[in-house]
Amino acid sequence: DNLSNGLSPTPLISVWDKDIALASREERYQDSSWINFANKASKVNETTLTVGGILIYGIGRLTKSRTTADIALHATESVILASVASQLIRGPLGRTRPWVTADTNQYDFHPFRGFRQFKHRAFPSIHTSSSMAVATALTMETHLRHPRATPYVAPVLFAAGLLPGLARIQLDQHWASD
Repeated sequence: DNLSNGLSPTPLISVWDKDIALASREERYQDSSWINFANKASKVNETTLTVGGILIYGIGRLTKSRTTADIALHATESVILASVASQLIRGPLGRTRPWVTADTNQYDFHPFRGFRQFKHRAFPSIHTSSSMAVATALTMETHLRHPRATPYVAPVLFAAGLLPGLARIQLDQHWASD
């Protein structure tokens, strides 16, 4: 498959970006319960994940729980690396956020404006890259410590890792391919 060959699904998904963005703006998805959930899920980002990881690492060290400290360290490292990599990509690309183009032009890029202007920092989503980085780190830690639990834990972690990205689509901050 494409992912195992190192190919990204982003170009394929981008074909449907406009349709997904416009559908997410439909009235049935704009009621307060959807928006409230999206706003809460959107709070899971690189800052909260990094701070949370550092706090849990500190707790692990204070309580002399080597496992807790080790897992928190790896999760925090994954968030930091994902965030830095995302910034290095989004700055030069300058992909415009959906709300800027009224959800109609997913191929609007302004090279190097992503470093200076929020509206040109859509790709990639740092919310998604950070949450998926944590999901990956926790899945790997689970596999290392309790391999039989991995098939049960991994789907839950990765589903949870997708929520911030889906929330950002709902809030018109990102295209689906971001």
